[in-house]
Amino acid sequence: RLGILKQLHGIGMNLFIFDYQGYGASEGKPSIEGVPADSLAAYDYVVSREDVNENHVILYGESLGGHMAIHVAEQRRHAGLILQSTFTTVKDMAKSKYWPLAPLAPDIYRSVDLIRHLHEPILILHGDEDPTVPYRMGEALYQAAPHPKRFVPFIGGGHVNLHEVNAPLYTESVDTFLAEIGE
Repeated sequence: RLGILKQLHGIGMNLFIFDYQGYGASEGKPSIEGVPADSLAAYDYVVSREDVNENHVILYGESLGGHMAIHVAEQRRHAGLILQSTFTTVKDMAKSKYWPLAPLAPDIYRSVDLIRHLHEPILILHGDEDPTVPYRMGEALYQAAPHPKRFVPFIGGGHVNLHEVNAPLYTESVDTFLAEIGE
């Protein structure tokens, strides 16, 4: 994620990233309950710092992290939400990628339902050639989201490479979003 972090820092964002339990260098095992709890704990840590104002926090999530950012956005104060390559529900993902097993998939992480309850500005970025999370899921999240919202398609964009496929569009989209919400 170093490339994307450099781009975001380059437009003036201070960043905090973390691994869920069992991911990356984190200990433990990932769990359905643990990943959302880790996301809330990370937010709570950030806003506990004296140099952070929760009214200026922009939540950002990619893929599974997008759902977790929506989860945090529903429960915590923030200035805006940026989603990249985010799915609608786990069951929809199963139908899309593993259709024979879809009936067995848990009906969890329902981003498309949670996003309806948000009030802060939302920016959704999605590649039209995403092999992991279908482009139509990004569009569905956009349709479900309340205003103010913006959807930016990345022609030729995959799942984690939007900042590389079209770096100027990526930077401009985030920078414009931040300017519009006064951050």
